[in-house]
Amino acid sequence: MGNLPSHSQGNASTFEEANTNFKSRLDNAPVVQAFSSMADLISVGSAECPIFSIDFPQPINTTASTDIHCTLMENISPILSTVMVIIYIWIAFRIFASA
Repeated sequence: MGNLPSHSQGNASTFEEANTNFKSRLDNAPVVQAFSSMADLISVGSAECPIFSIDFPQPINTTASTDIHCTLMENISPILSTVMVIIYIWIAFRIFASA
């Protein structure tokens, strides 16, 4: 089998204590620490739906704008979220079943 690391000797007396020790070691792992600042890269707290506008040149010389896509997205967002969750669950089941 090669050079495998030796089994760590835990000092946990209960299953809960073993889980707490495991989570603590996982939280302090170098890989987890390397990605700990990734959560701050994208902030979606102040996201806004952009208004779609088209500038028409001469002879029309006006700007047409709409935010109908924002209203439509607000209306279909719960349905779309549910459909996507169902699709993700189906894909996950397919991956799990084919393994």
